[in-house]
Amino acid sequence: MAAFAWLPRALLVDFKMFPFSERDIHEWRARMNAAYGPITGAGWTALESMQQNYKQISDSKIRELSGSYNLSYAVLSVETPTNLLTLFSNETYKLAKIE
Repeated sequence: MAAFAWLPRALLVDFKMFPFSERDIHEWRARMNAAYGPITGAGWTALESMQQNYKQISDSKIRELSGSYNLSYAVLSVETPTNLLTLFSNETYKLAKIE
């Protein structure tokens, strides 16, 4: 019987687990800016800006983030053009392998 080691995958950004310490909040904001570019506005305006940036992320930016944060995969909008290997997609998202 083979033994498997299950290791948690690191996330670049996460909206469901908001940090509470001041140091962690600064790191979270830095990661948000790295992933989405400068975020304009607040609230719904910021969300719209982030969604537009998310849909337009380039392969070179994804590779840059991969180098900085040791990423192996990217969850992209199905609308995002990419030459990365797409492992899975549905009507909303696609999973791409960063090589």
